[in-house]
Amino acid sequence: MNSKATRWLVAFLTVVVIFLSVCDVLITCTSPIWLHTFYKTEFSALRIMLGYNYAMSDVIYPYMLTFFIISGLLCLGVLAEAFRILQRIKKSNAFCDGNAVSLRNAAICSFGLFVVFIIKMFVSPSILTLVCGGMFLLFALFILVISQLVRVAAQMKEENDLTI
Repeated sequence: MNSKATRWLVAFLTVVVIFLSVCDVLITCTSPIWLHTFYKTEFSALRIMLGYNYAMSDVIYPYMLTFFIISGLLCLGVLAEAFRILQRIKKSNAFCDGNAVSLRNAAICSFGLFVVFIIKMFVSPSILTLVCGGMFLLFALFILVISQLVRVAAQMKEENDLTI
């Protein structure tokens, strides 16, 4: 990939990450409003259509609110690390220890999402929750492996730069 295509792709992905971050913040901040609307008002028929036909108690609403806020913050952490990685790539510094650390941090946030989704299985179980939890676990493990590869590549690049 030539440098012009790389710059264009990094710029495009930066815009996407910023857009997703803004959406994440808006959804997380407004979650008490739409969650209350979904659980407590005339949208109960929609809730039943989506498979949430168990009784909504006052215990589940605070849990779900906490679930959405924690998930939103963890997703924002992943997006922030993606933004940092893109900024380093923009500066032609793809293989550096900073990217390895950012990838590790993104993996930790993804593992946190896995834990949150597994805990959700005990409160409001669904197949979608199980699938999402499994996907976050696989993503965390994959990103952790990529982090180690970037760390090794950064060390090799540093050694190579010292010999020239």
